[in-house]
Amino acid sequence: MLRWFAGRQIRNVSSVAGNIVTSSPISDLNPLFQAVQSRIFLQSSEGGREVQIDENFFTGYRRNIIRPEEILVWIEIPTTSPDEVFKGYKQARRREDDIAIVNAGMFVQFHPGSRKVKDIRLSFGGMAP
Repeated sequence: MLRWFAGRQIRNVSSVAGNIVTSSPISDLNPLFQAVQSRIFLQSSEGGREVQIDENFFTGYRRNIIRPEEILVWIEIPTTSPDEVFKGYKQARRREDDIAIVNAGMFVQFHPGSRKVKDIRLSFGGMAP
């Protein structure tokens, strides 16, 4: 499904960091980062801090907890274990160069050796507040 996120031109000039710091509600990537609880490192002249992209990261329309003086230095996207599943989904009218009607990031962790759900995180974008 990720191959349909943005068109070739956008994928060649856009950045992962730009998706995060602009906090666009129609971002194809932010629901994925939130579902898997990616971590980012922010730096300012006052020092650095590590922040998790979770349910507290996005605070409103195009708003997040990044301070104006901070820049995003790196992002850590966790790998999954054999008992975890991570998927992305985008519904749009066209396959490329179209804004999502809705998109989603989904993470499920199962109890080891079973199909019993231990943890689930669902994150949606492209929807009204």
